[in-house]
Amino acid sequence: MRYLFSAVVAGILLSSAAMVILPNVSYAANIVNINLPYWGTSPPLLSCTGLGCDLCDIIETFKRFIYFGMTLALFAIAPMIVVYGGIMIMTAGGSSSRLETGKKAIFGTAIGIALVLGAYLIVDTVIKTLVDPASPLASWSSFTCDPSKLPGAPQ
Repeated sequence: MRYLFSAVVAGILLSSAAMVILPNVSYAANIVNINLPYWGTSPPLLSCTGLGCDLCDIIETFKRFIYFGMTLALFAIAPMIVVYGGIMIMTAGGSSSRLETGKKAIFGTAIGIALVLGAYLIVDTVIKTLVDPASPLASWSSFTCDPSKLPGAPQ
């Protein structure tokens, strides 16, 4: 049972890492203008400041917040929780409760990583399936907005 648990956790972590590292294999890393990890610096997190913002800027800012949240979850929070779980397991000694706490932390992190990447993959796949490939909405990762085509824009 112990080896089965280790194999499942290792498999989930390796497959999740492959989804991030190998962009040709996964939609999750097929990002055109923003690459993971995205820390909100280049391009800046807010796409527009001041009074000249339109719907395109709001959509672009929302997209950048999604990528920033994914970066925090995958590259900052998840590794810290895995390290915490590892420390709990290493320092458990004879305490079965500390051992179980460490296992739960690592397993929960693996499930969380799979959920984050899976949600992105599902949303992107559904959008690519339902929307015409020639449309600018064909993929939310490569969405481009033309302000002249917004409702109420001068023609």
